[in-house]
Amino acid sequence: MGKIRQFPRKHTTQKNKSKESSIKKKISVNKKVISGIAIITIAYFGFLLIDQSISYFELLQQKKQIQEEINEAKEDKKELEEKVELLNDLDYIEILARRKFGFIREGEVPLDVLGDDTN
Repeated sequence: MGKIRQFPRKHTTQKNKSKESSIKKKISVNKKVISGIAIITIAYFGFLLIDQSISYFELLQQKKQIQEEINEAKEDKKELEEKVELLNDLDYIEILARRKFGFIREGEVPLDVLGDDTN
């Protein structure tokens, strides 16, 4: 048997350097791609957060406005119920009839007051 020959390392080293350089470039590109995707994802979710916040505050304003309208409607309902109650009272109806239409009871004498503009 003969001696074991060693191949020159120059050639192998050159190939290794080429492979290492290629690998580093791929890693660099991958890092850039991942960074880009991360930035886009963060920007997207940031936009969603801002958009949802704006929608939420608009809904709160609408809720407040609707609640005010409900409270006003409740007050109107209460006033109308009081008027209905008064209109069911015969004494009140008599007062209205006397004031608005000049009704009088039997035996009473109507008087017209000059300069009285209460009607």
